[in-house]
Amino acid sequence: MVIYAKKRVIFYNDAPEFGGHEIMSAHFANELSTNSRVVYFHSHPSLPSRLSSSVNSIQLPFQSRLGTLSFPFNINVSDILWLKKRFKKYEPDYVIIVQGAIDISLRGAIASRISRFNTLNYLPAGYKRWMMGLNHGWFFDHYFSLFYKLFHGTITISQNQKKIISSFVKKKPPVYVLENYINFDEINQLNDSGHFYPKRIEKIGWVGRVDWNPKGLDFLLSVTESLSAVKSNKKIIFIGDGHDLEKLKKKIVKKGLQDYFVFKGWVQDQKHIYSSFDLLLITSRFEGVPLTLLEAITLKKPVLARLTPATTIFKEYLPDLFLFKSVSEAVKKINSAENLVKQYSNIASELRYNLIHRHSRESFKKNIHQIFNMIENELEY
Repeated sequence: MVIYAKKRVIFYNDAPEFGGHEIMSAHFANELSTNSRVVYFHSHPSLPSRLSSSVNSIQLPFQSRLGTLSFPFNINVSDILWLKKRFKKYEPDYVIIVQGAIDISLRGAIASRISRFNTLNYLPAGYKRWMMGLNHGWFFDHYFSLFYKLFHGTITISQNQKKIISSFVKKKPPVYVLENYINFDEINQLNDSGHFYPKRIEKIGWVGRVDWNPKGLDFLLSVTESLSAVKSNKKIIFIGDGHDLEKLKKKIVKKGLQDYFVFKGWVQDQKHIYSSFDLLLITSRFEGVPLTLLEAITLKKPVLARLTPATTIFKEYLPDLFLFKSVSEAVKKINSAENLVKQYSNIASELRYNLIHRHSRESFKKNIHQIFNMIENELEY
């Protein structure tokens, strides 16, 4: 028996923010809905626009709080009972809990488990807290590891993440890999014949969810300060939204860096995103596999990415020349971006070809089929 034999599947996501993982979860739900009955419970109002008409979209009246110490607020008893009643209505074969972090969407996980439904989580990054730069990370890792026991299995997005998550969950429950899918027809607005590399690199793009620690916004400010110190003409085209946006803007004003930032807000059209800057800068402290990286490579947009103990995945997609570890190294490469872009133009087609082969829709669908075959075998056993 496989997932395509008309299963009933619930997706649950009460995250207060919208980003790459939410977009991927919509792709996941859309693919399953071609042969199964799919319901998606969500908090963020932007998510329905990403769902196909075959997915039943249900807006939640609550959302998770963010922050390492917020998990007690994310297990509200009355909300869990409200969910239990509504989950029961659909009698799901599987409930998939979409988590940007293991302590998000716990209401749905608990409601599913006490209802005795097969409960999976879809988690992009299970990095240990010490790797994320949090104080007393070892302590949080200890109690966060208990949350994994809520699930019959975890679906993550890379082999690298599987290794890390498996160190939390030990032998049970199993961890499966569903690599991100890129809709090449949708984002391939720039083709070989129409694309060109500018002679001067003046606009540096930053794209993503505005989350201070994970996205390395302190690092971004330090880079910008160094650019300012040498009176660089580079500007940061900042595209994204999130709970730390105002904090970032206040820090920029305090440091006198207003002239170096152009805020675009959240932009859904990938063509407008990537045509607005010359080079993509990724400053994240930790990542699963960021969609911005995959999209930029697909569009042959040059990328500079920060290499940390929790972003080693970047080595699978970019040569060392386009990776940096320190602020000084990042600034040096940004200031010599024209030369880097020339070198990038020589390898861009090969990078794109490899990525398309790895992250195609066909591979995504095949992996879903294989994962649910394995899950059913595990559950029967």
